[in-house]
Amino acid sequence: MKTSGGALMYFPGGGSSAVFGPDGKLLTEPMESTTEAIIHADLDMDQIIGTKLFADATGHYNRPDLMWLNVCKEVKKTARDDTDVDLVNAIAGDSSGFK
Repeated sequence: MKTSGGALMYFPGGGSSAVFGPDGKLLTEPMESTTEAIIHADLDMDQIIGTKLFADATGHYNRPDLMWLNVCKEVKKTARDDTDVDLVNAIAGDSSGFK
């Protein structure tokens, strides 16, 4: 079948593949994006247990009272002034008007 080459598939490459372990470490060697190959790696399935015990945000031990994801869209200042009494009181948990 002779088909004309399109702009999308004109050049080979542009993608890559890899195998990552349960802890997120890269288990395979980096490959050039123009290389065609089959990659494989040996996985230690016992690492899954340790990784899930470390941070299993959706499992049985999920504790939303202790750990949660919070997205704050408020623009933050890069530097804070020590004279910002409200901020100091909020951090210290003091409502007495620390000055």
